[in-house]
Amino acid sequence: MSDIRFNTWLHQSGTGGVSQVDGGHVGIGTTNPDIAVHSANAKKLNVGIVTANSVYAGNFYGNGSNLTGVGHVDKIIEGDTKVEVFDAGSQYISAEVNGSEKLRIDSSGRVMIGTTTEGRATGDRFTIATNGHTGMTIRSGTSAGGNIFFSDGTSGDDELRGVVSYDHTNNFMRFYTNAAERLRIDSTGRISAGKHGVGTYNDASEWFKVQSNDTAANISIVGSNDTHSSLNLGDEDDFNIQKIRSDHTNNSLQFFTDNQERLRIASDGKIGIKTSTPIGTLDVYDGSFVLSKPNSSGGERNWRFLNNNVAAGNLGLQVSTAAGGSTFANLIEITKNGLIGIGEGTPDRRLHLKDPAQIKLESTDTGNWSGLQWMASSGTNNYDAYMGMNDSNGIFFIDNNSNGHDLTISREGMVSMPNQPMVRTRGGWSNVDWNGYKQMSWNGEDEDIGGNFSSGVFTVPSGGAGRYIMTAQFIGPSSSGQFVLWSFFKNTTALNPWVQIYSGSTNTETGAGTVAITCAVGDTLRIAWHGSYSSPYNGGYNSFSIYKVH
Repeated sequence: MSDIRFNTWLHQSGTGGVSQVDGGHVGIGTTNPDIAVHSANAKKLNVGIVTANSVYAGNFYGNGSNLTGVGHVDKIIEGDTKVEVFDAGSQYISAEVNGSEKLRIDSSGRVMIGTTTEGRATGDRFTIATNGHTGMTIRSGTSAGGNIFFSDGTSGDDELRGVVSYDHTNNFMRFYTNAAERLRIDSTGRISAGKHGVGTYNDASEWFKVQSNDTAANISIVGSNDTHSSLNLGDEDDFNIQKIRSDHTNNSLQFFTDNQERLRIASDGKIGIKTSTPIGTLDVYDGSFVLSKPNSSGGERNWRFLNNNVAAGNLGLQVSTAAGGSTFANLIEITKNGLIGIGEGTPDRRLHLKDPAQIKLESTDTGNWSGLQWMASSGTNNYDAYMGMNDSNGIFFIDNNSNGHDLTISREGMVSMPNQPMVRTRGGWSNVDWNGYKQMSWNGEDEDIGGNFSSGVFTVPSGGAGRYIMTAQFIGPSSSGQFVLWSFFKNTTALNPWVQIYSGSTNTETGAGTVAITCAVGDTLRIAWHGSYSSPYNGGYNSFSIYKVH
């Protein structure tokens, strides 16, 4: 055996039987020591082994006052492994393994593993440091949970205001704030968050859900003013083949498919399809606009607006009876010059109707009319005309210049021209000298449509050029055996041979005549008698009419 030194502590232990094994371990009360000095006594072992001024012990008891050179540092050392309690100065407990410090508890109670430098002041109670990957494991039972609790009290909800928890039974991770679960990641990777519905999903493919049953629910994506914020909708081959992007440089919202911008809503609310600079509320660039409602029976229609249809610059309205809109036929074409064709692709008038070429106008408001209005202007004069039907009596009319009905056709087919110039007079008359004759001047008119007759002279009014009929009848002279000669005149020209009336006795004969004449505006029409002969009887029984026929 090697030398064994015994001091008074060994004798006070009250035990005997000291042995040493081949490895150098000494046993007191045991023959199988597994440390340098191994006591089988349950009481404290006051024993010191001194080598090179150091004290080594399997269990140290006391304050070290009886050990020379120990001072304020208490140590437990086994080979390269050491536990040290330092009482002076900063005061800490440290543990070394394989000759380097692995753990330290400083005077503030902060625990540091792998470092002697604590973490940030708001998270310095427990610090782990390595030169590589660093982590911490919480191992729980397969049907239990692993938890980290954040508490600000010792009872109730204050013990778990914040929680990071993993449930091994269902394999989900959950997070609490203010003692309530706010976010969960389930075993498939689906995420649910919010005030309500955490851990529930609408279907298996709902990978992210935010729910609040008593407030609005918003998700914000915020980017810098000179960039954009995007929601990417990708697949296995392309992470953003579809996306929605908010461009913060111009405050537009853009929609992409197949990595191409397809639709944009500008900052002023204008919508552009295939254009980034919409010029209207809805701007569809270089494409077509379809209103579809497919029906396999063919009873419904798909409608399509098409730019550059029959010709460049034209707009076409097409229709399709096919369920998928595979074939479209032209219905309306509007040319770039504003010509409209219905059933006609190359209209040559403002409105061109073809096959069928009919228009239906309907009015059901009694006291109104349905029809057409025309407006024309020469630059200095404006003209208007109307054609239509009164809904009160069904009379068809034409009105030129808003002066009343110029032509009407009744429901019975009767045609009239209420504004045609016409004069009718009868009865007494007088005569005035005119152009070598005696012009008859009537005492009054029974009718004078247009007010064109005065003092026995009819003047063709403005717009009244055309053909007129003149007719008259006179009774013979006052005295028997006399002659009367009279004629119709246009301006100063007689229109007929003299009409002769001879009476063998007083007033026994009459003379009548009718003539048609073409007149221009301003022409005058009248009757005169030959002043070299007797005059007709002027006491009545005479008549004179002028009317326009066309």
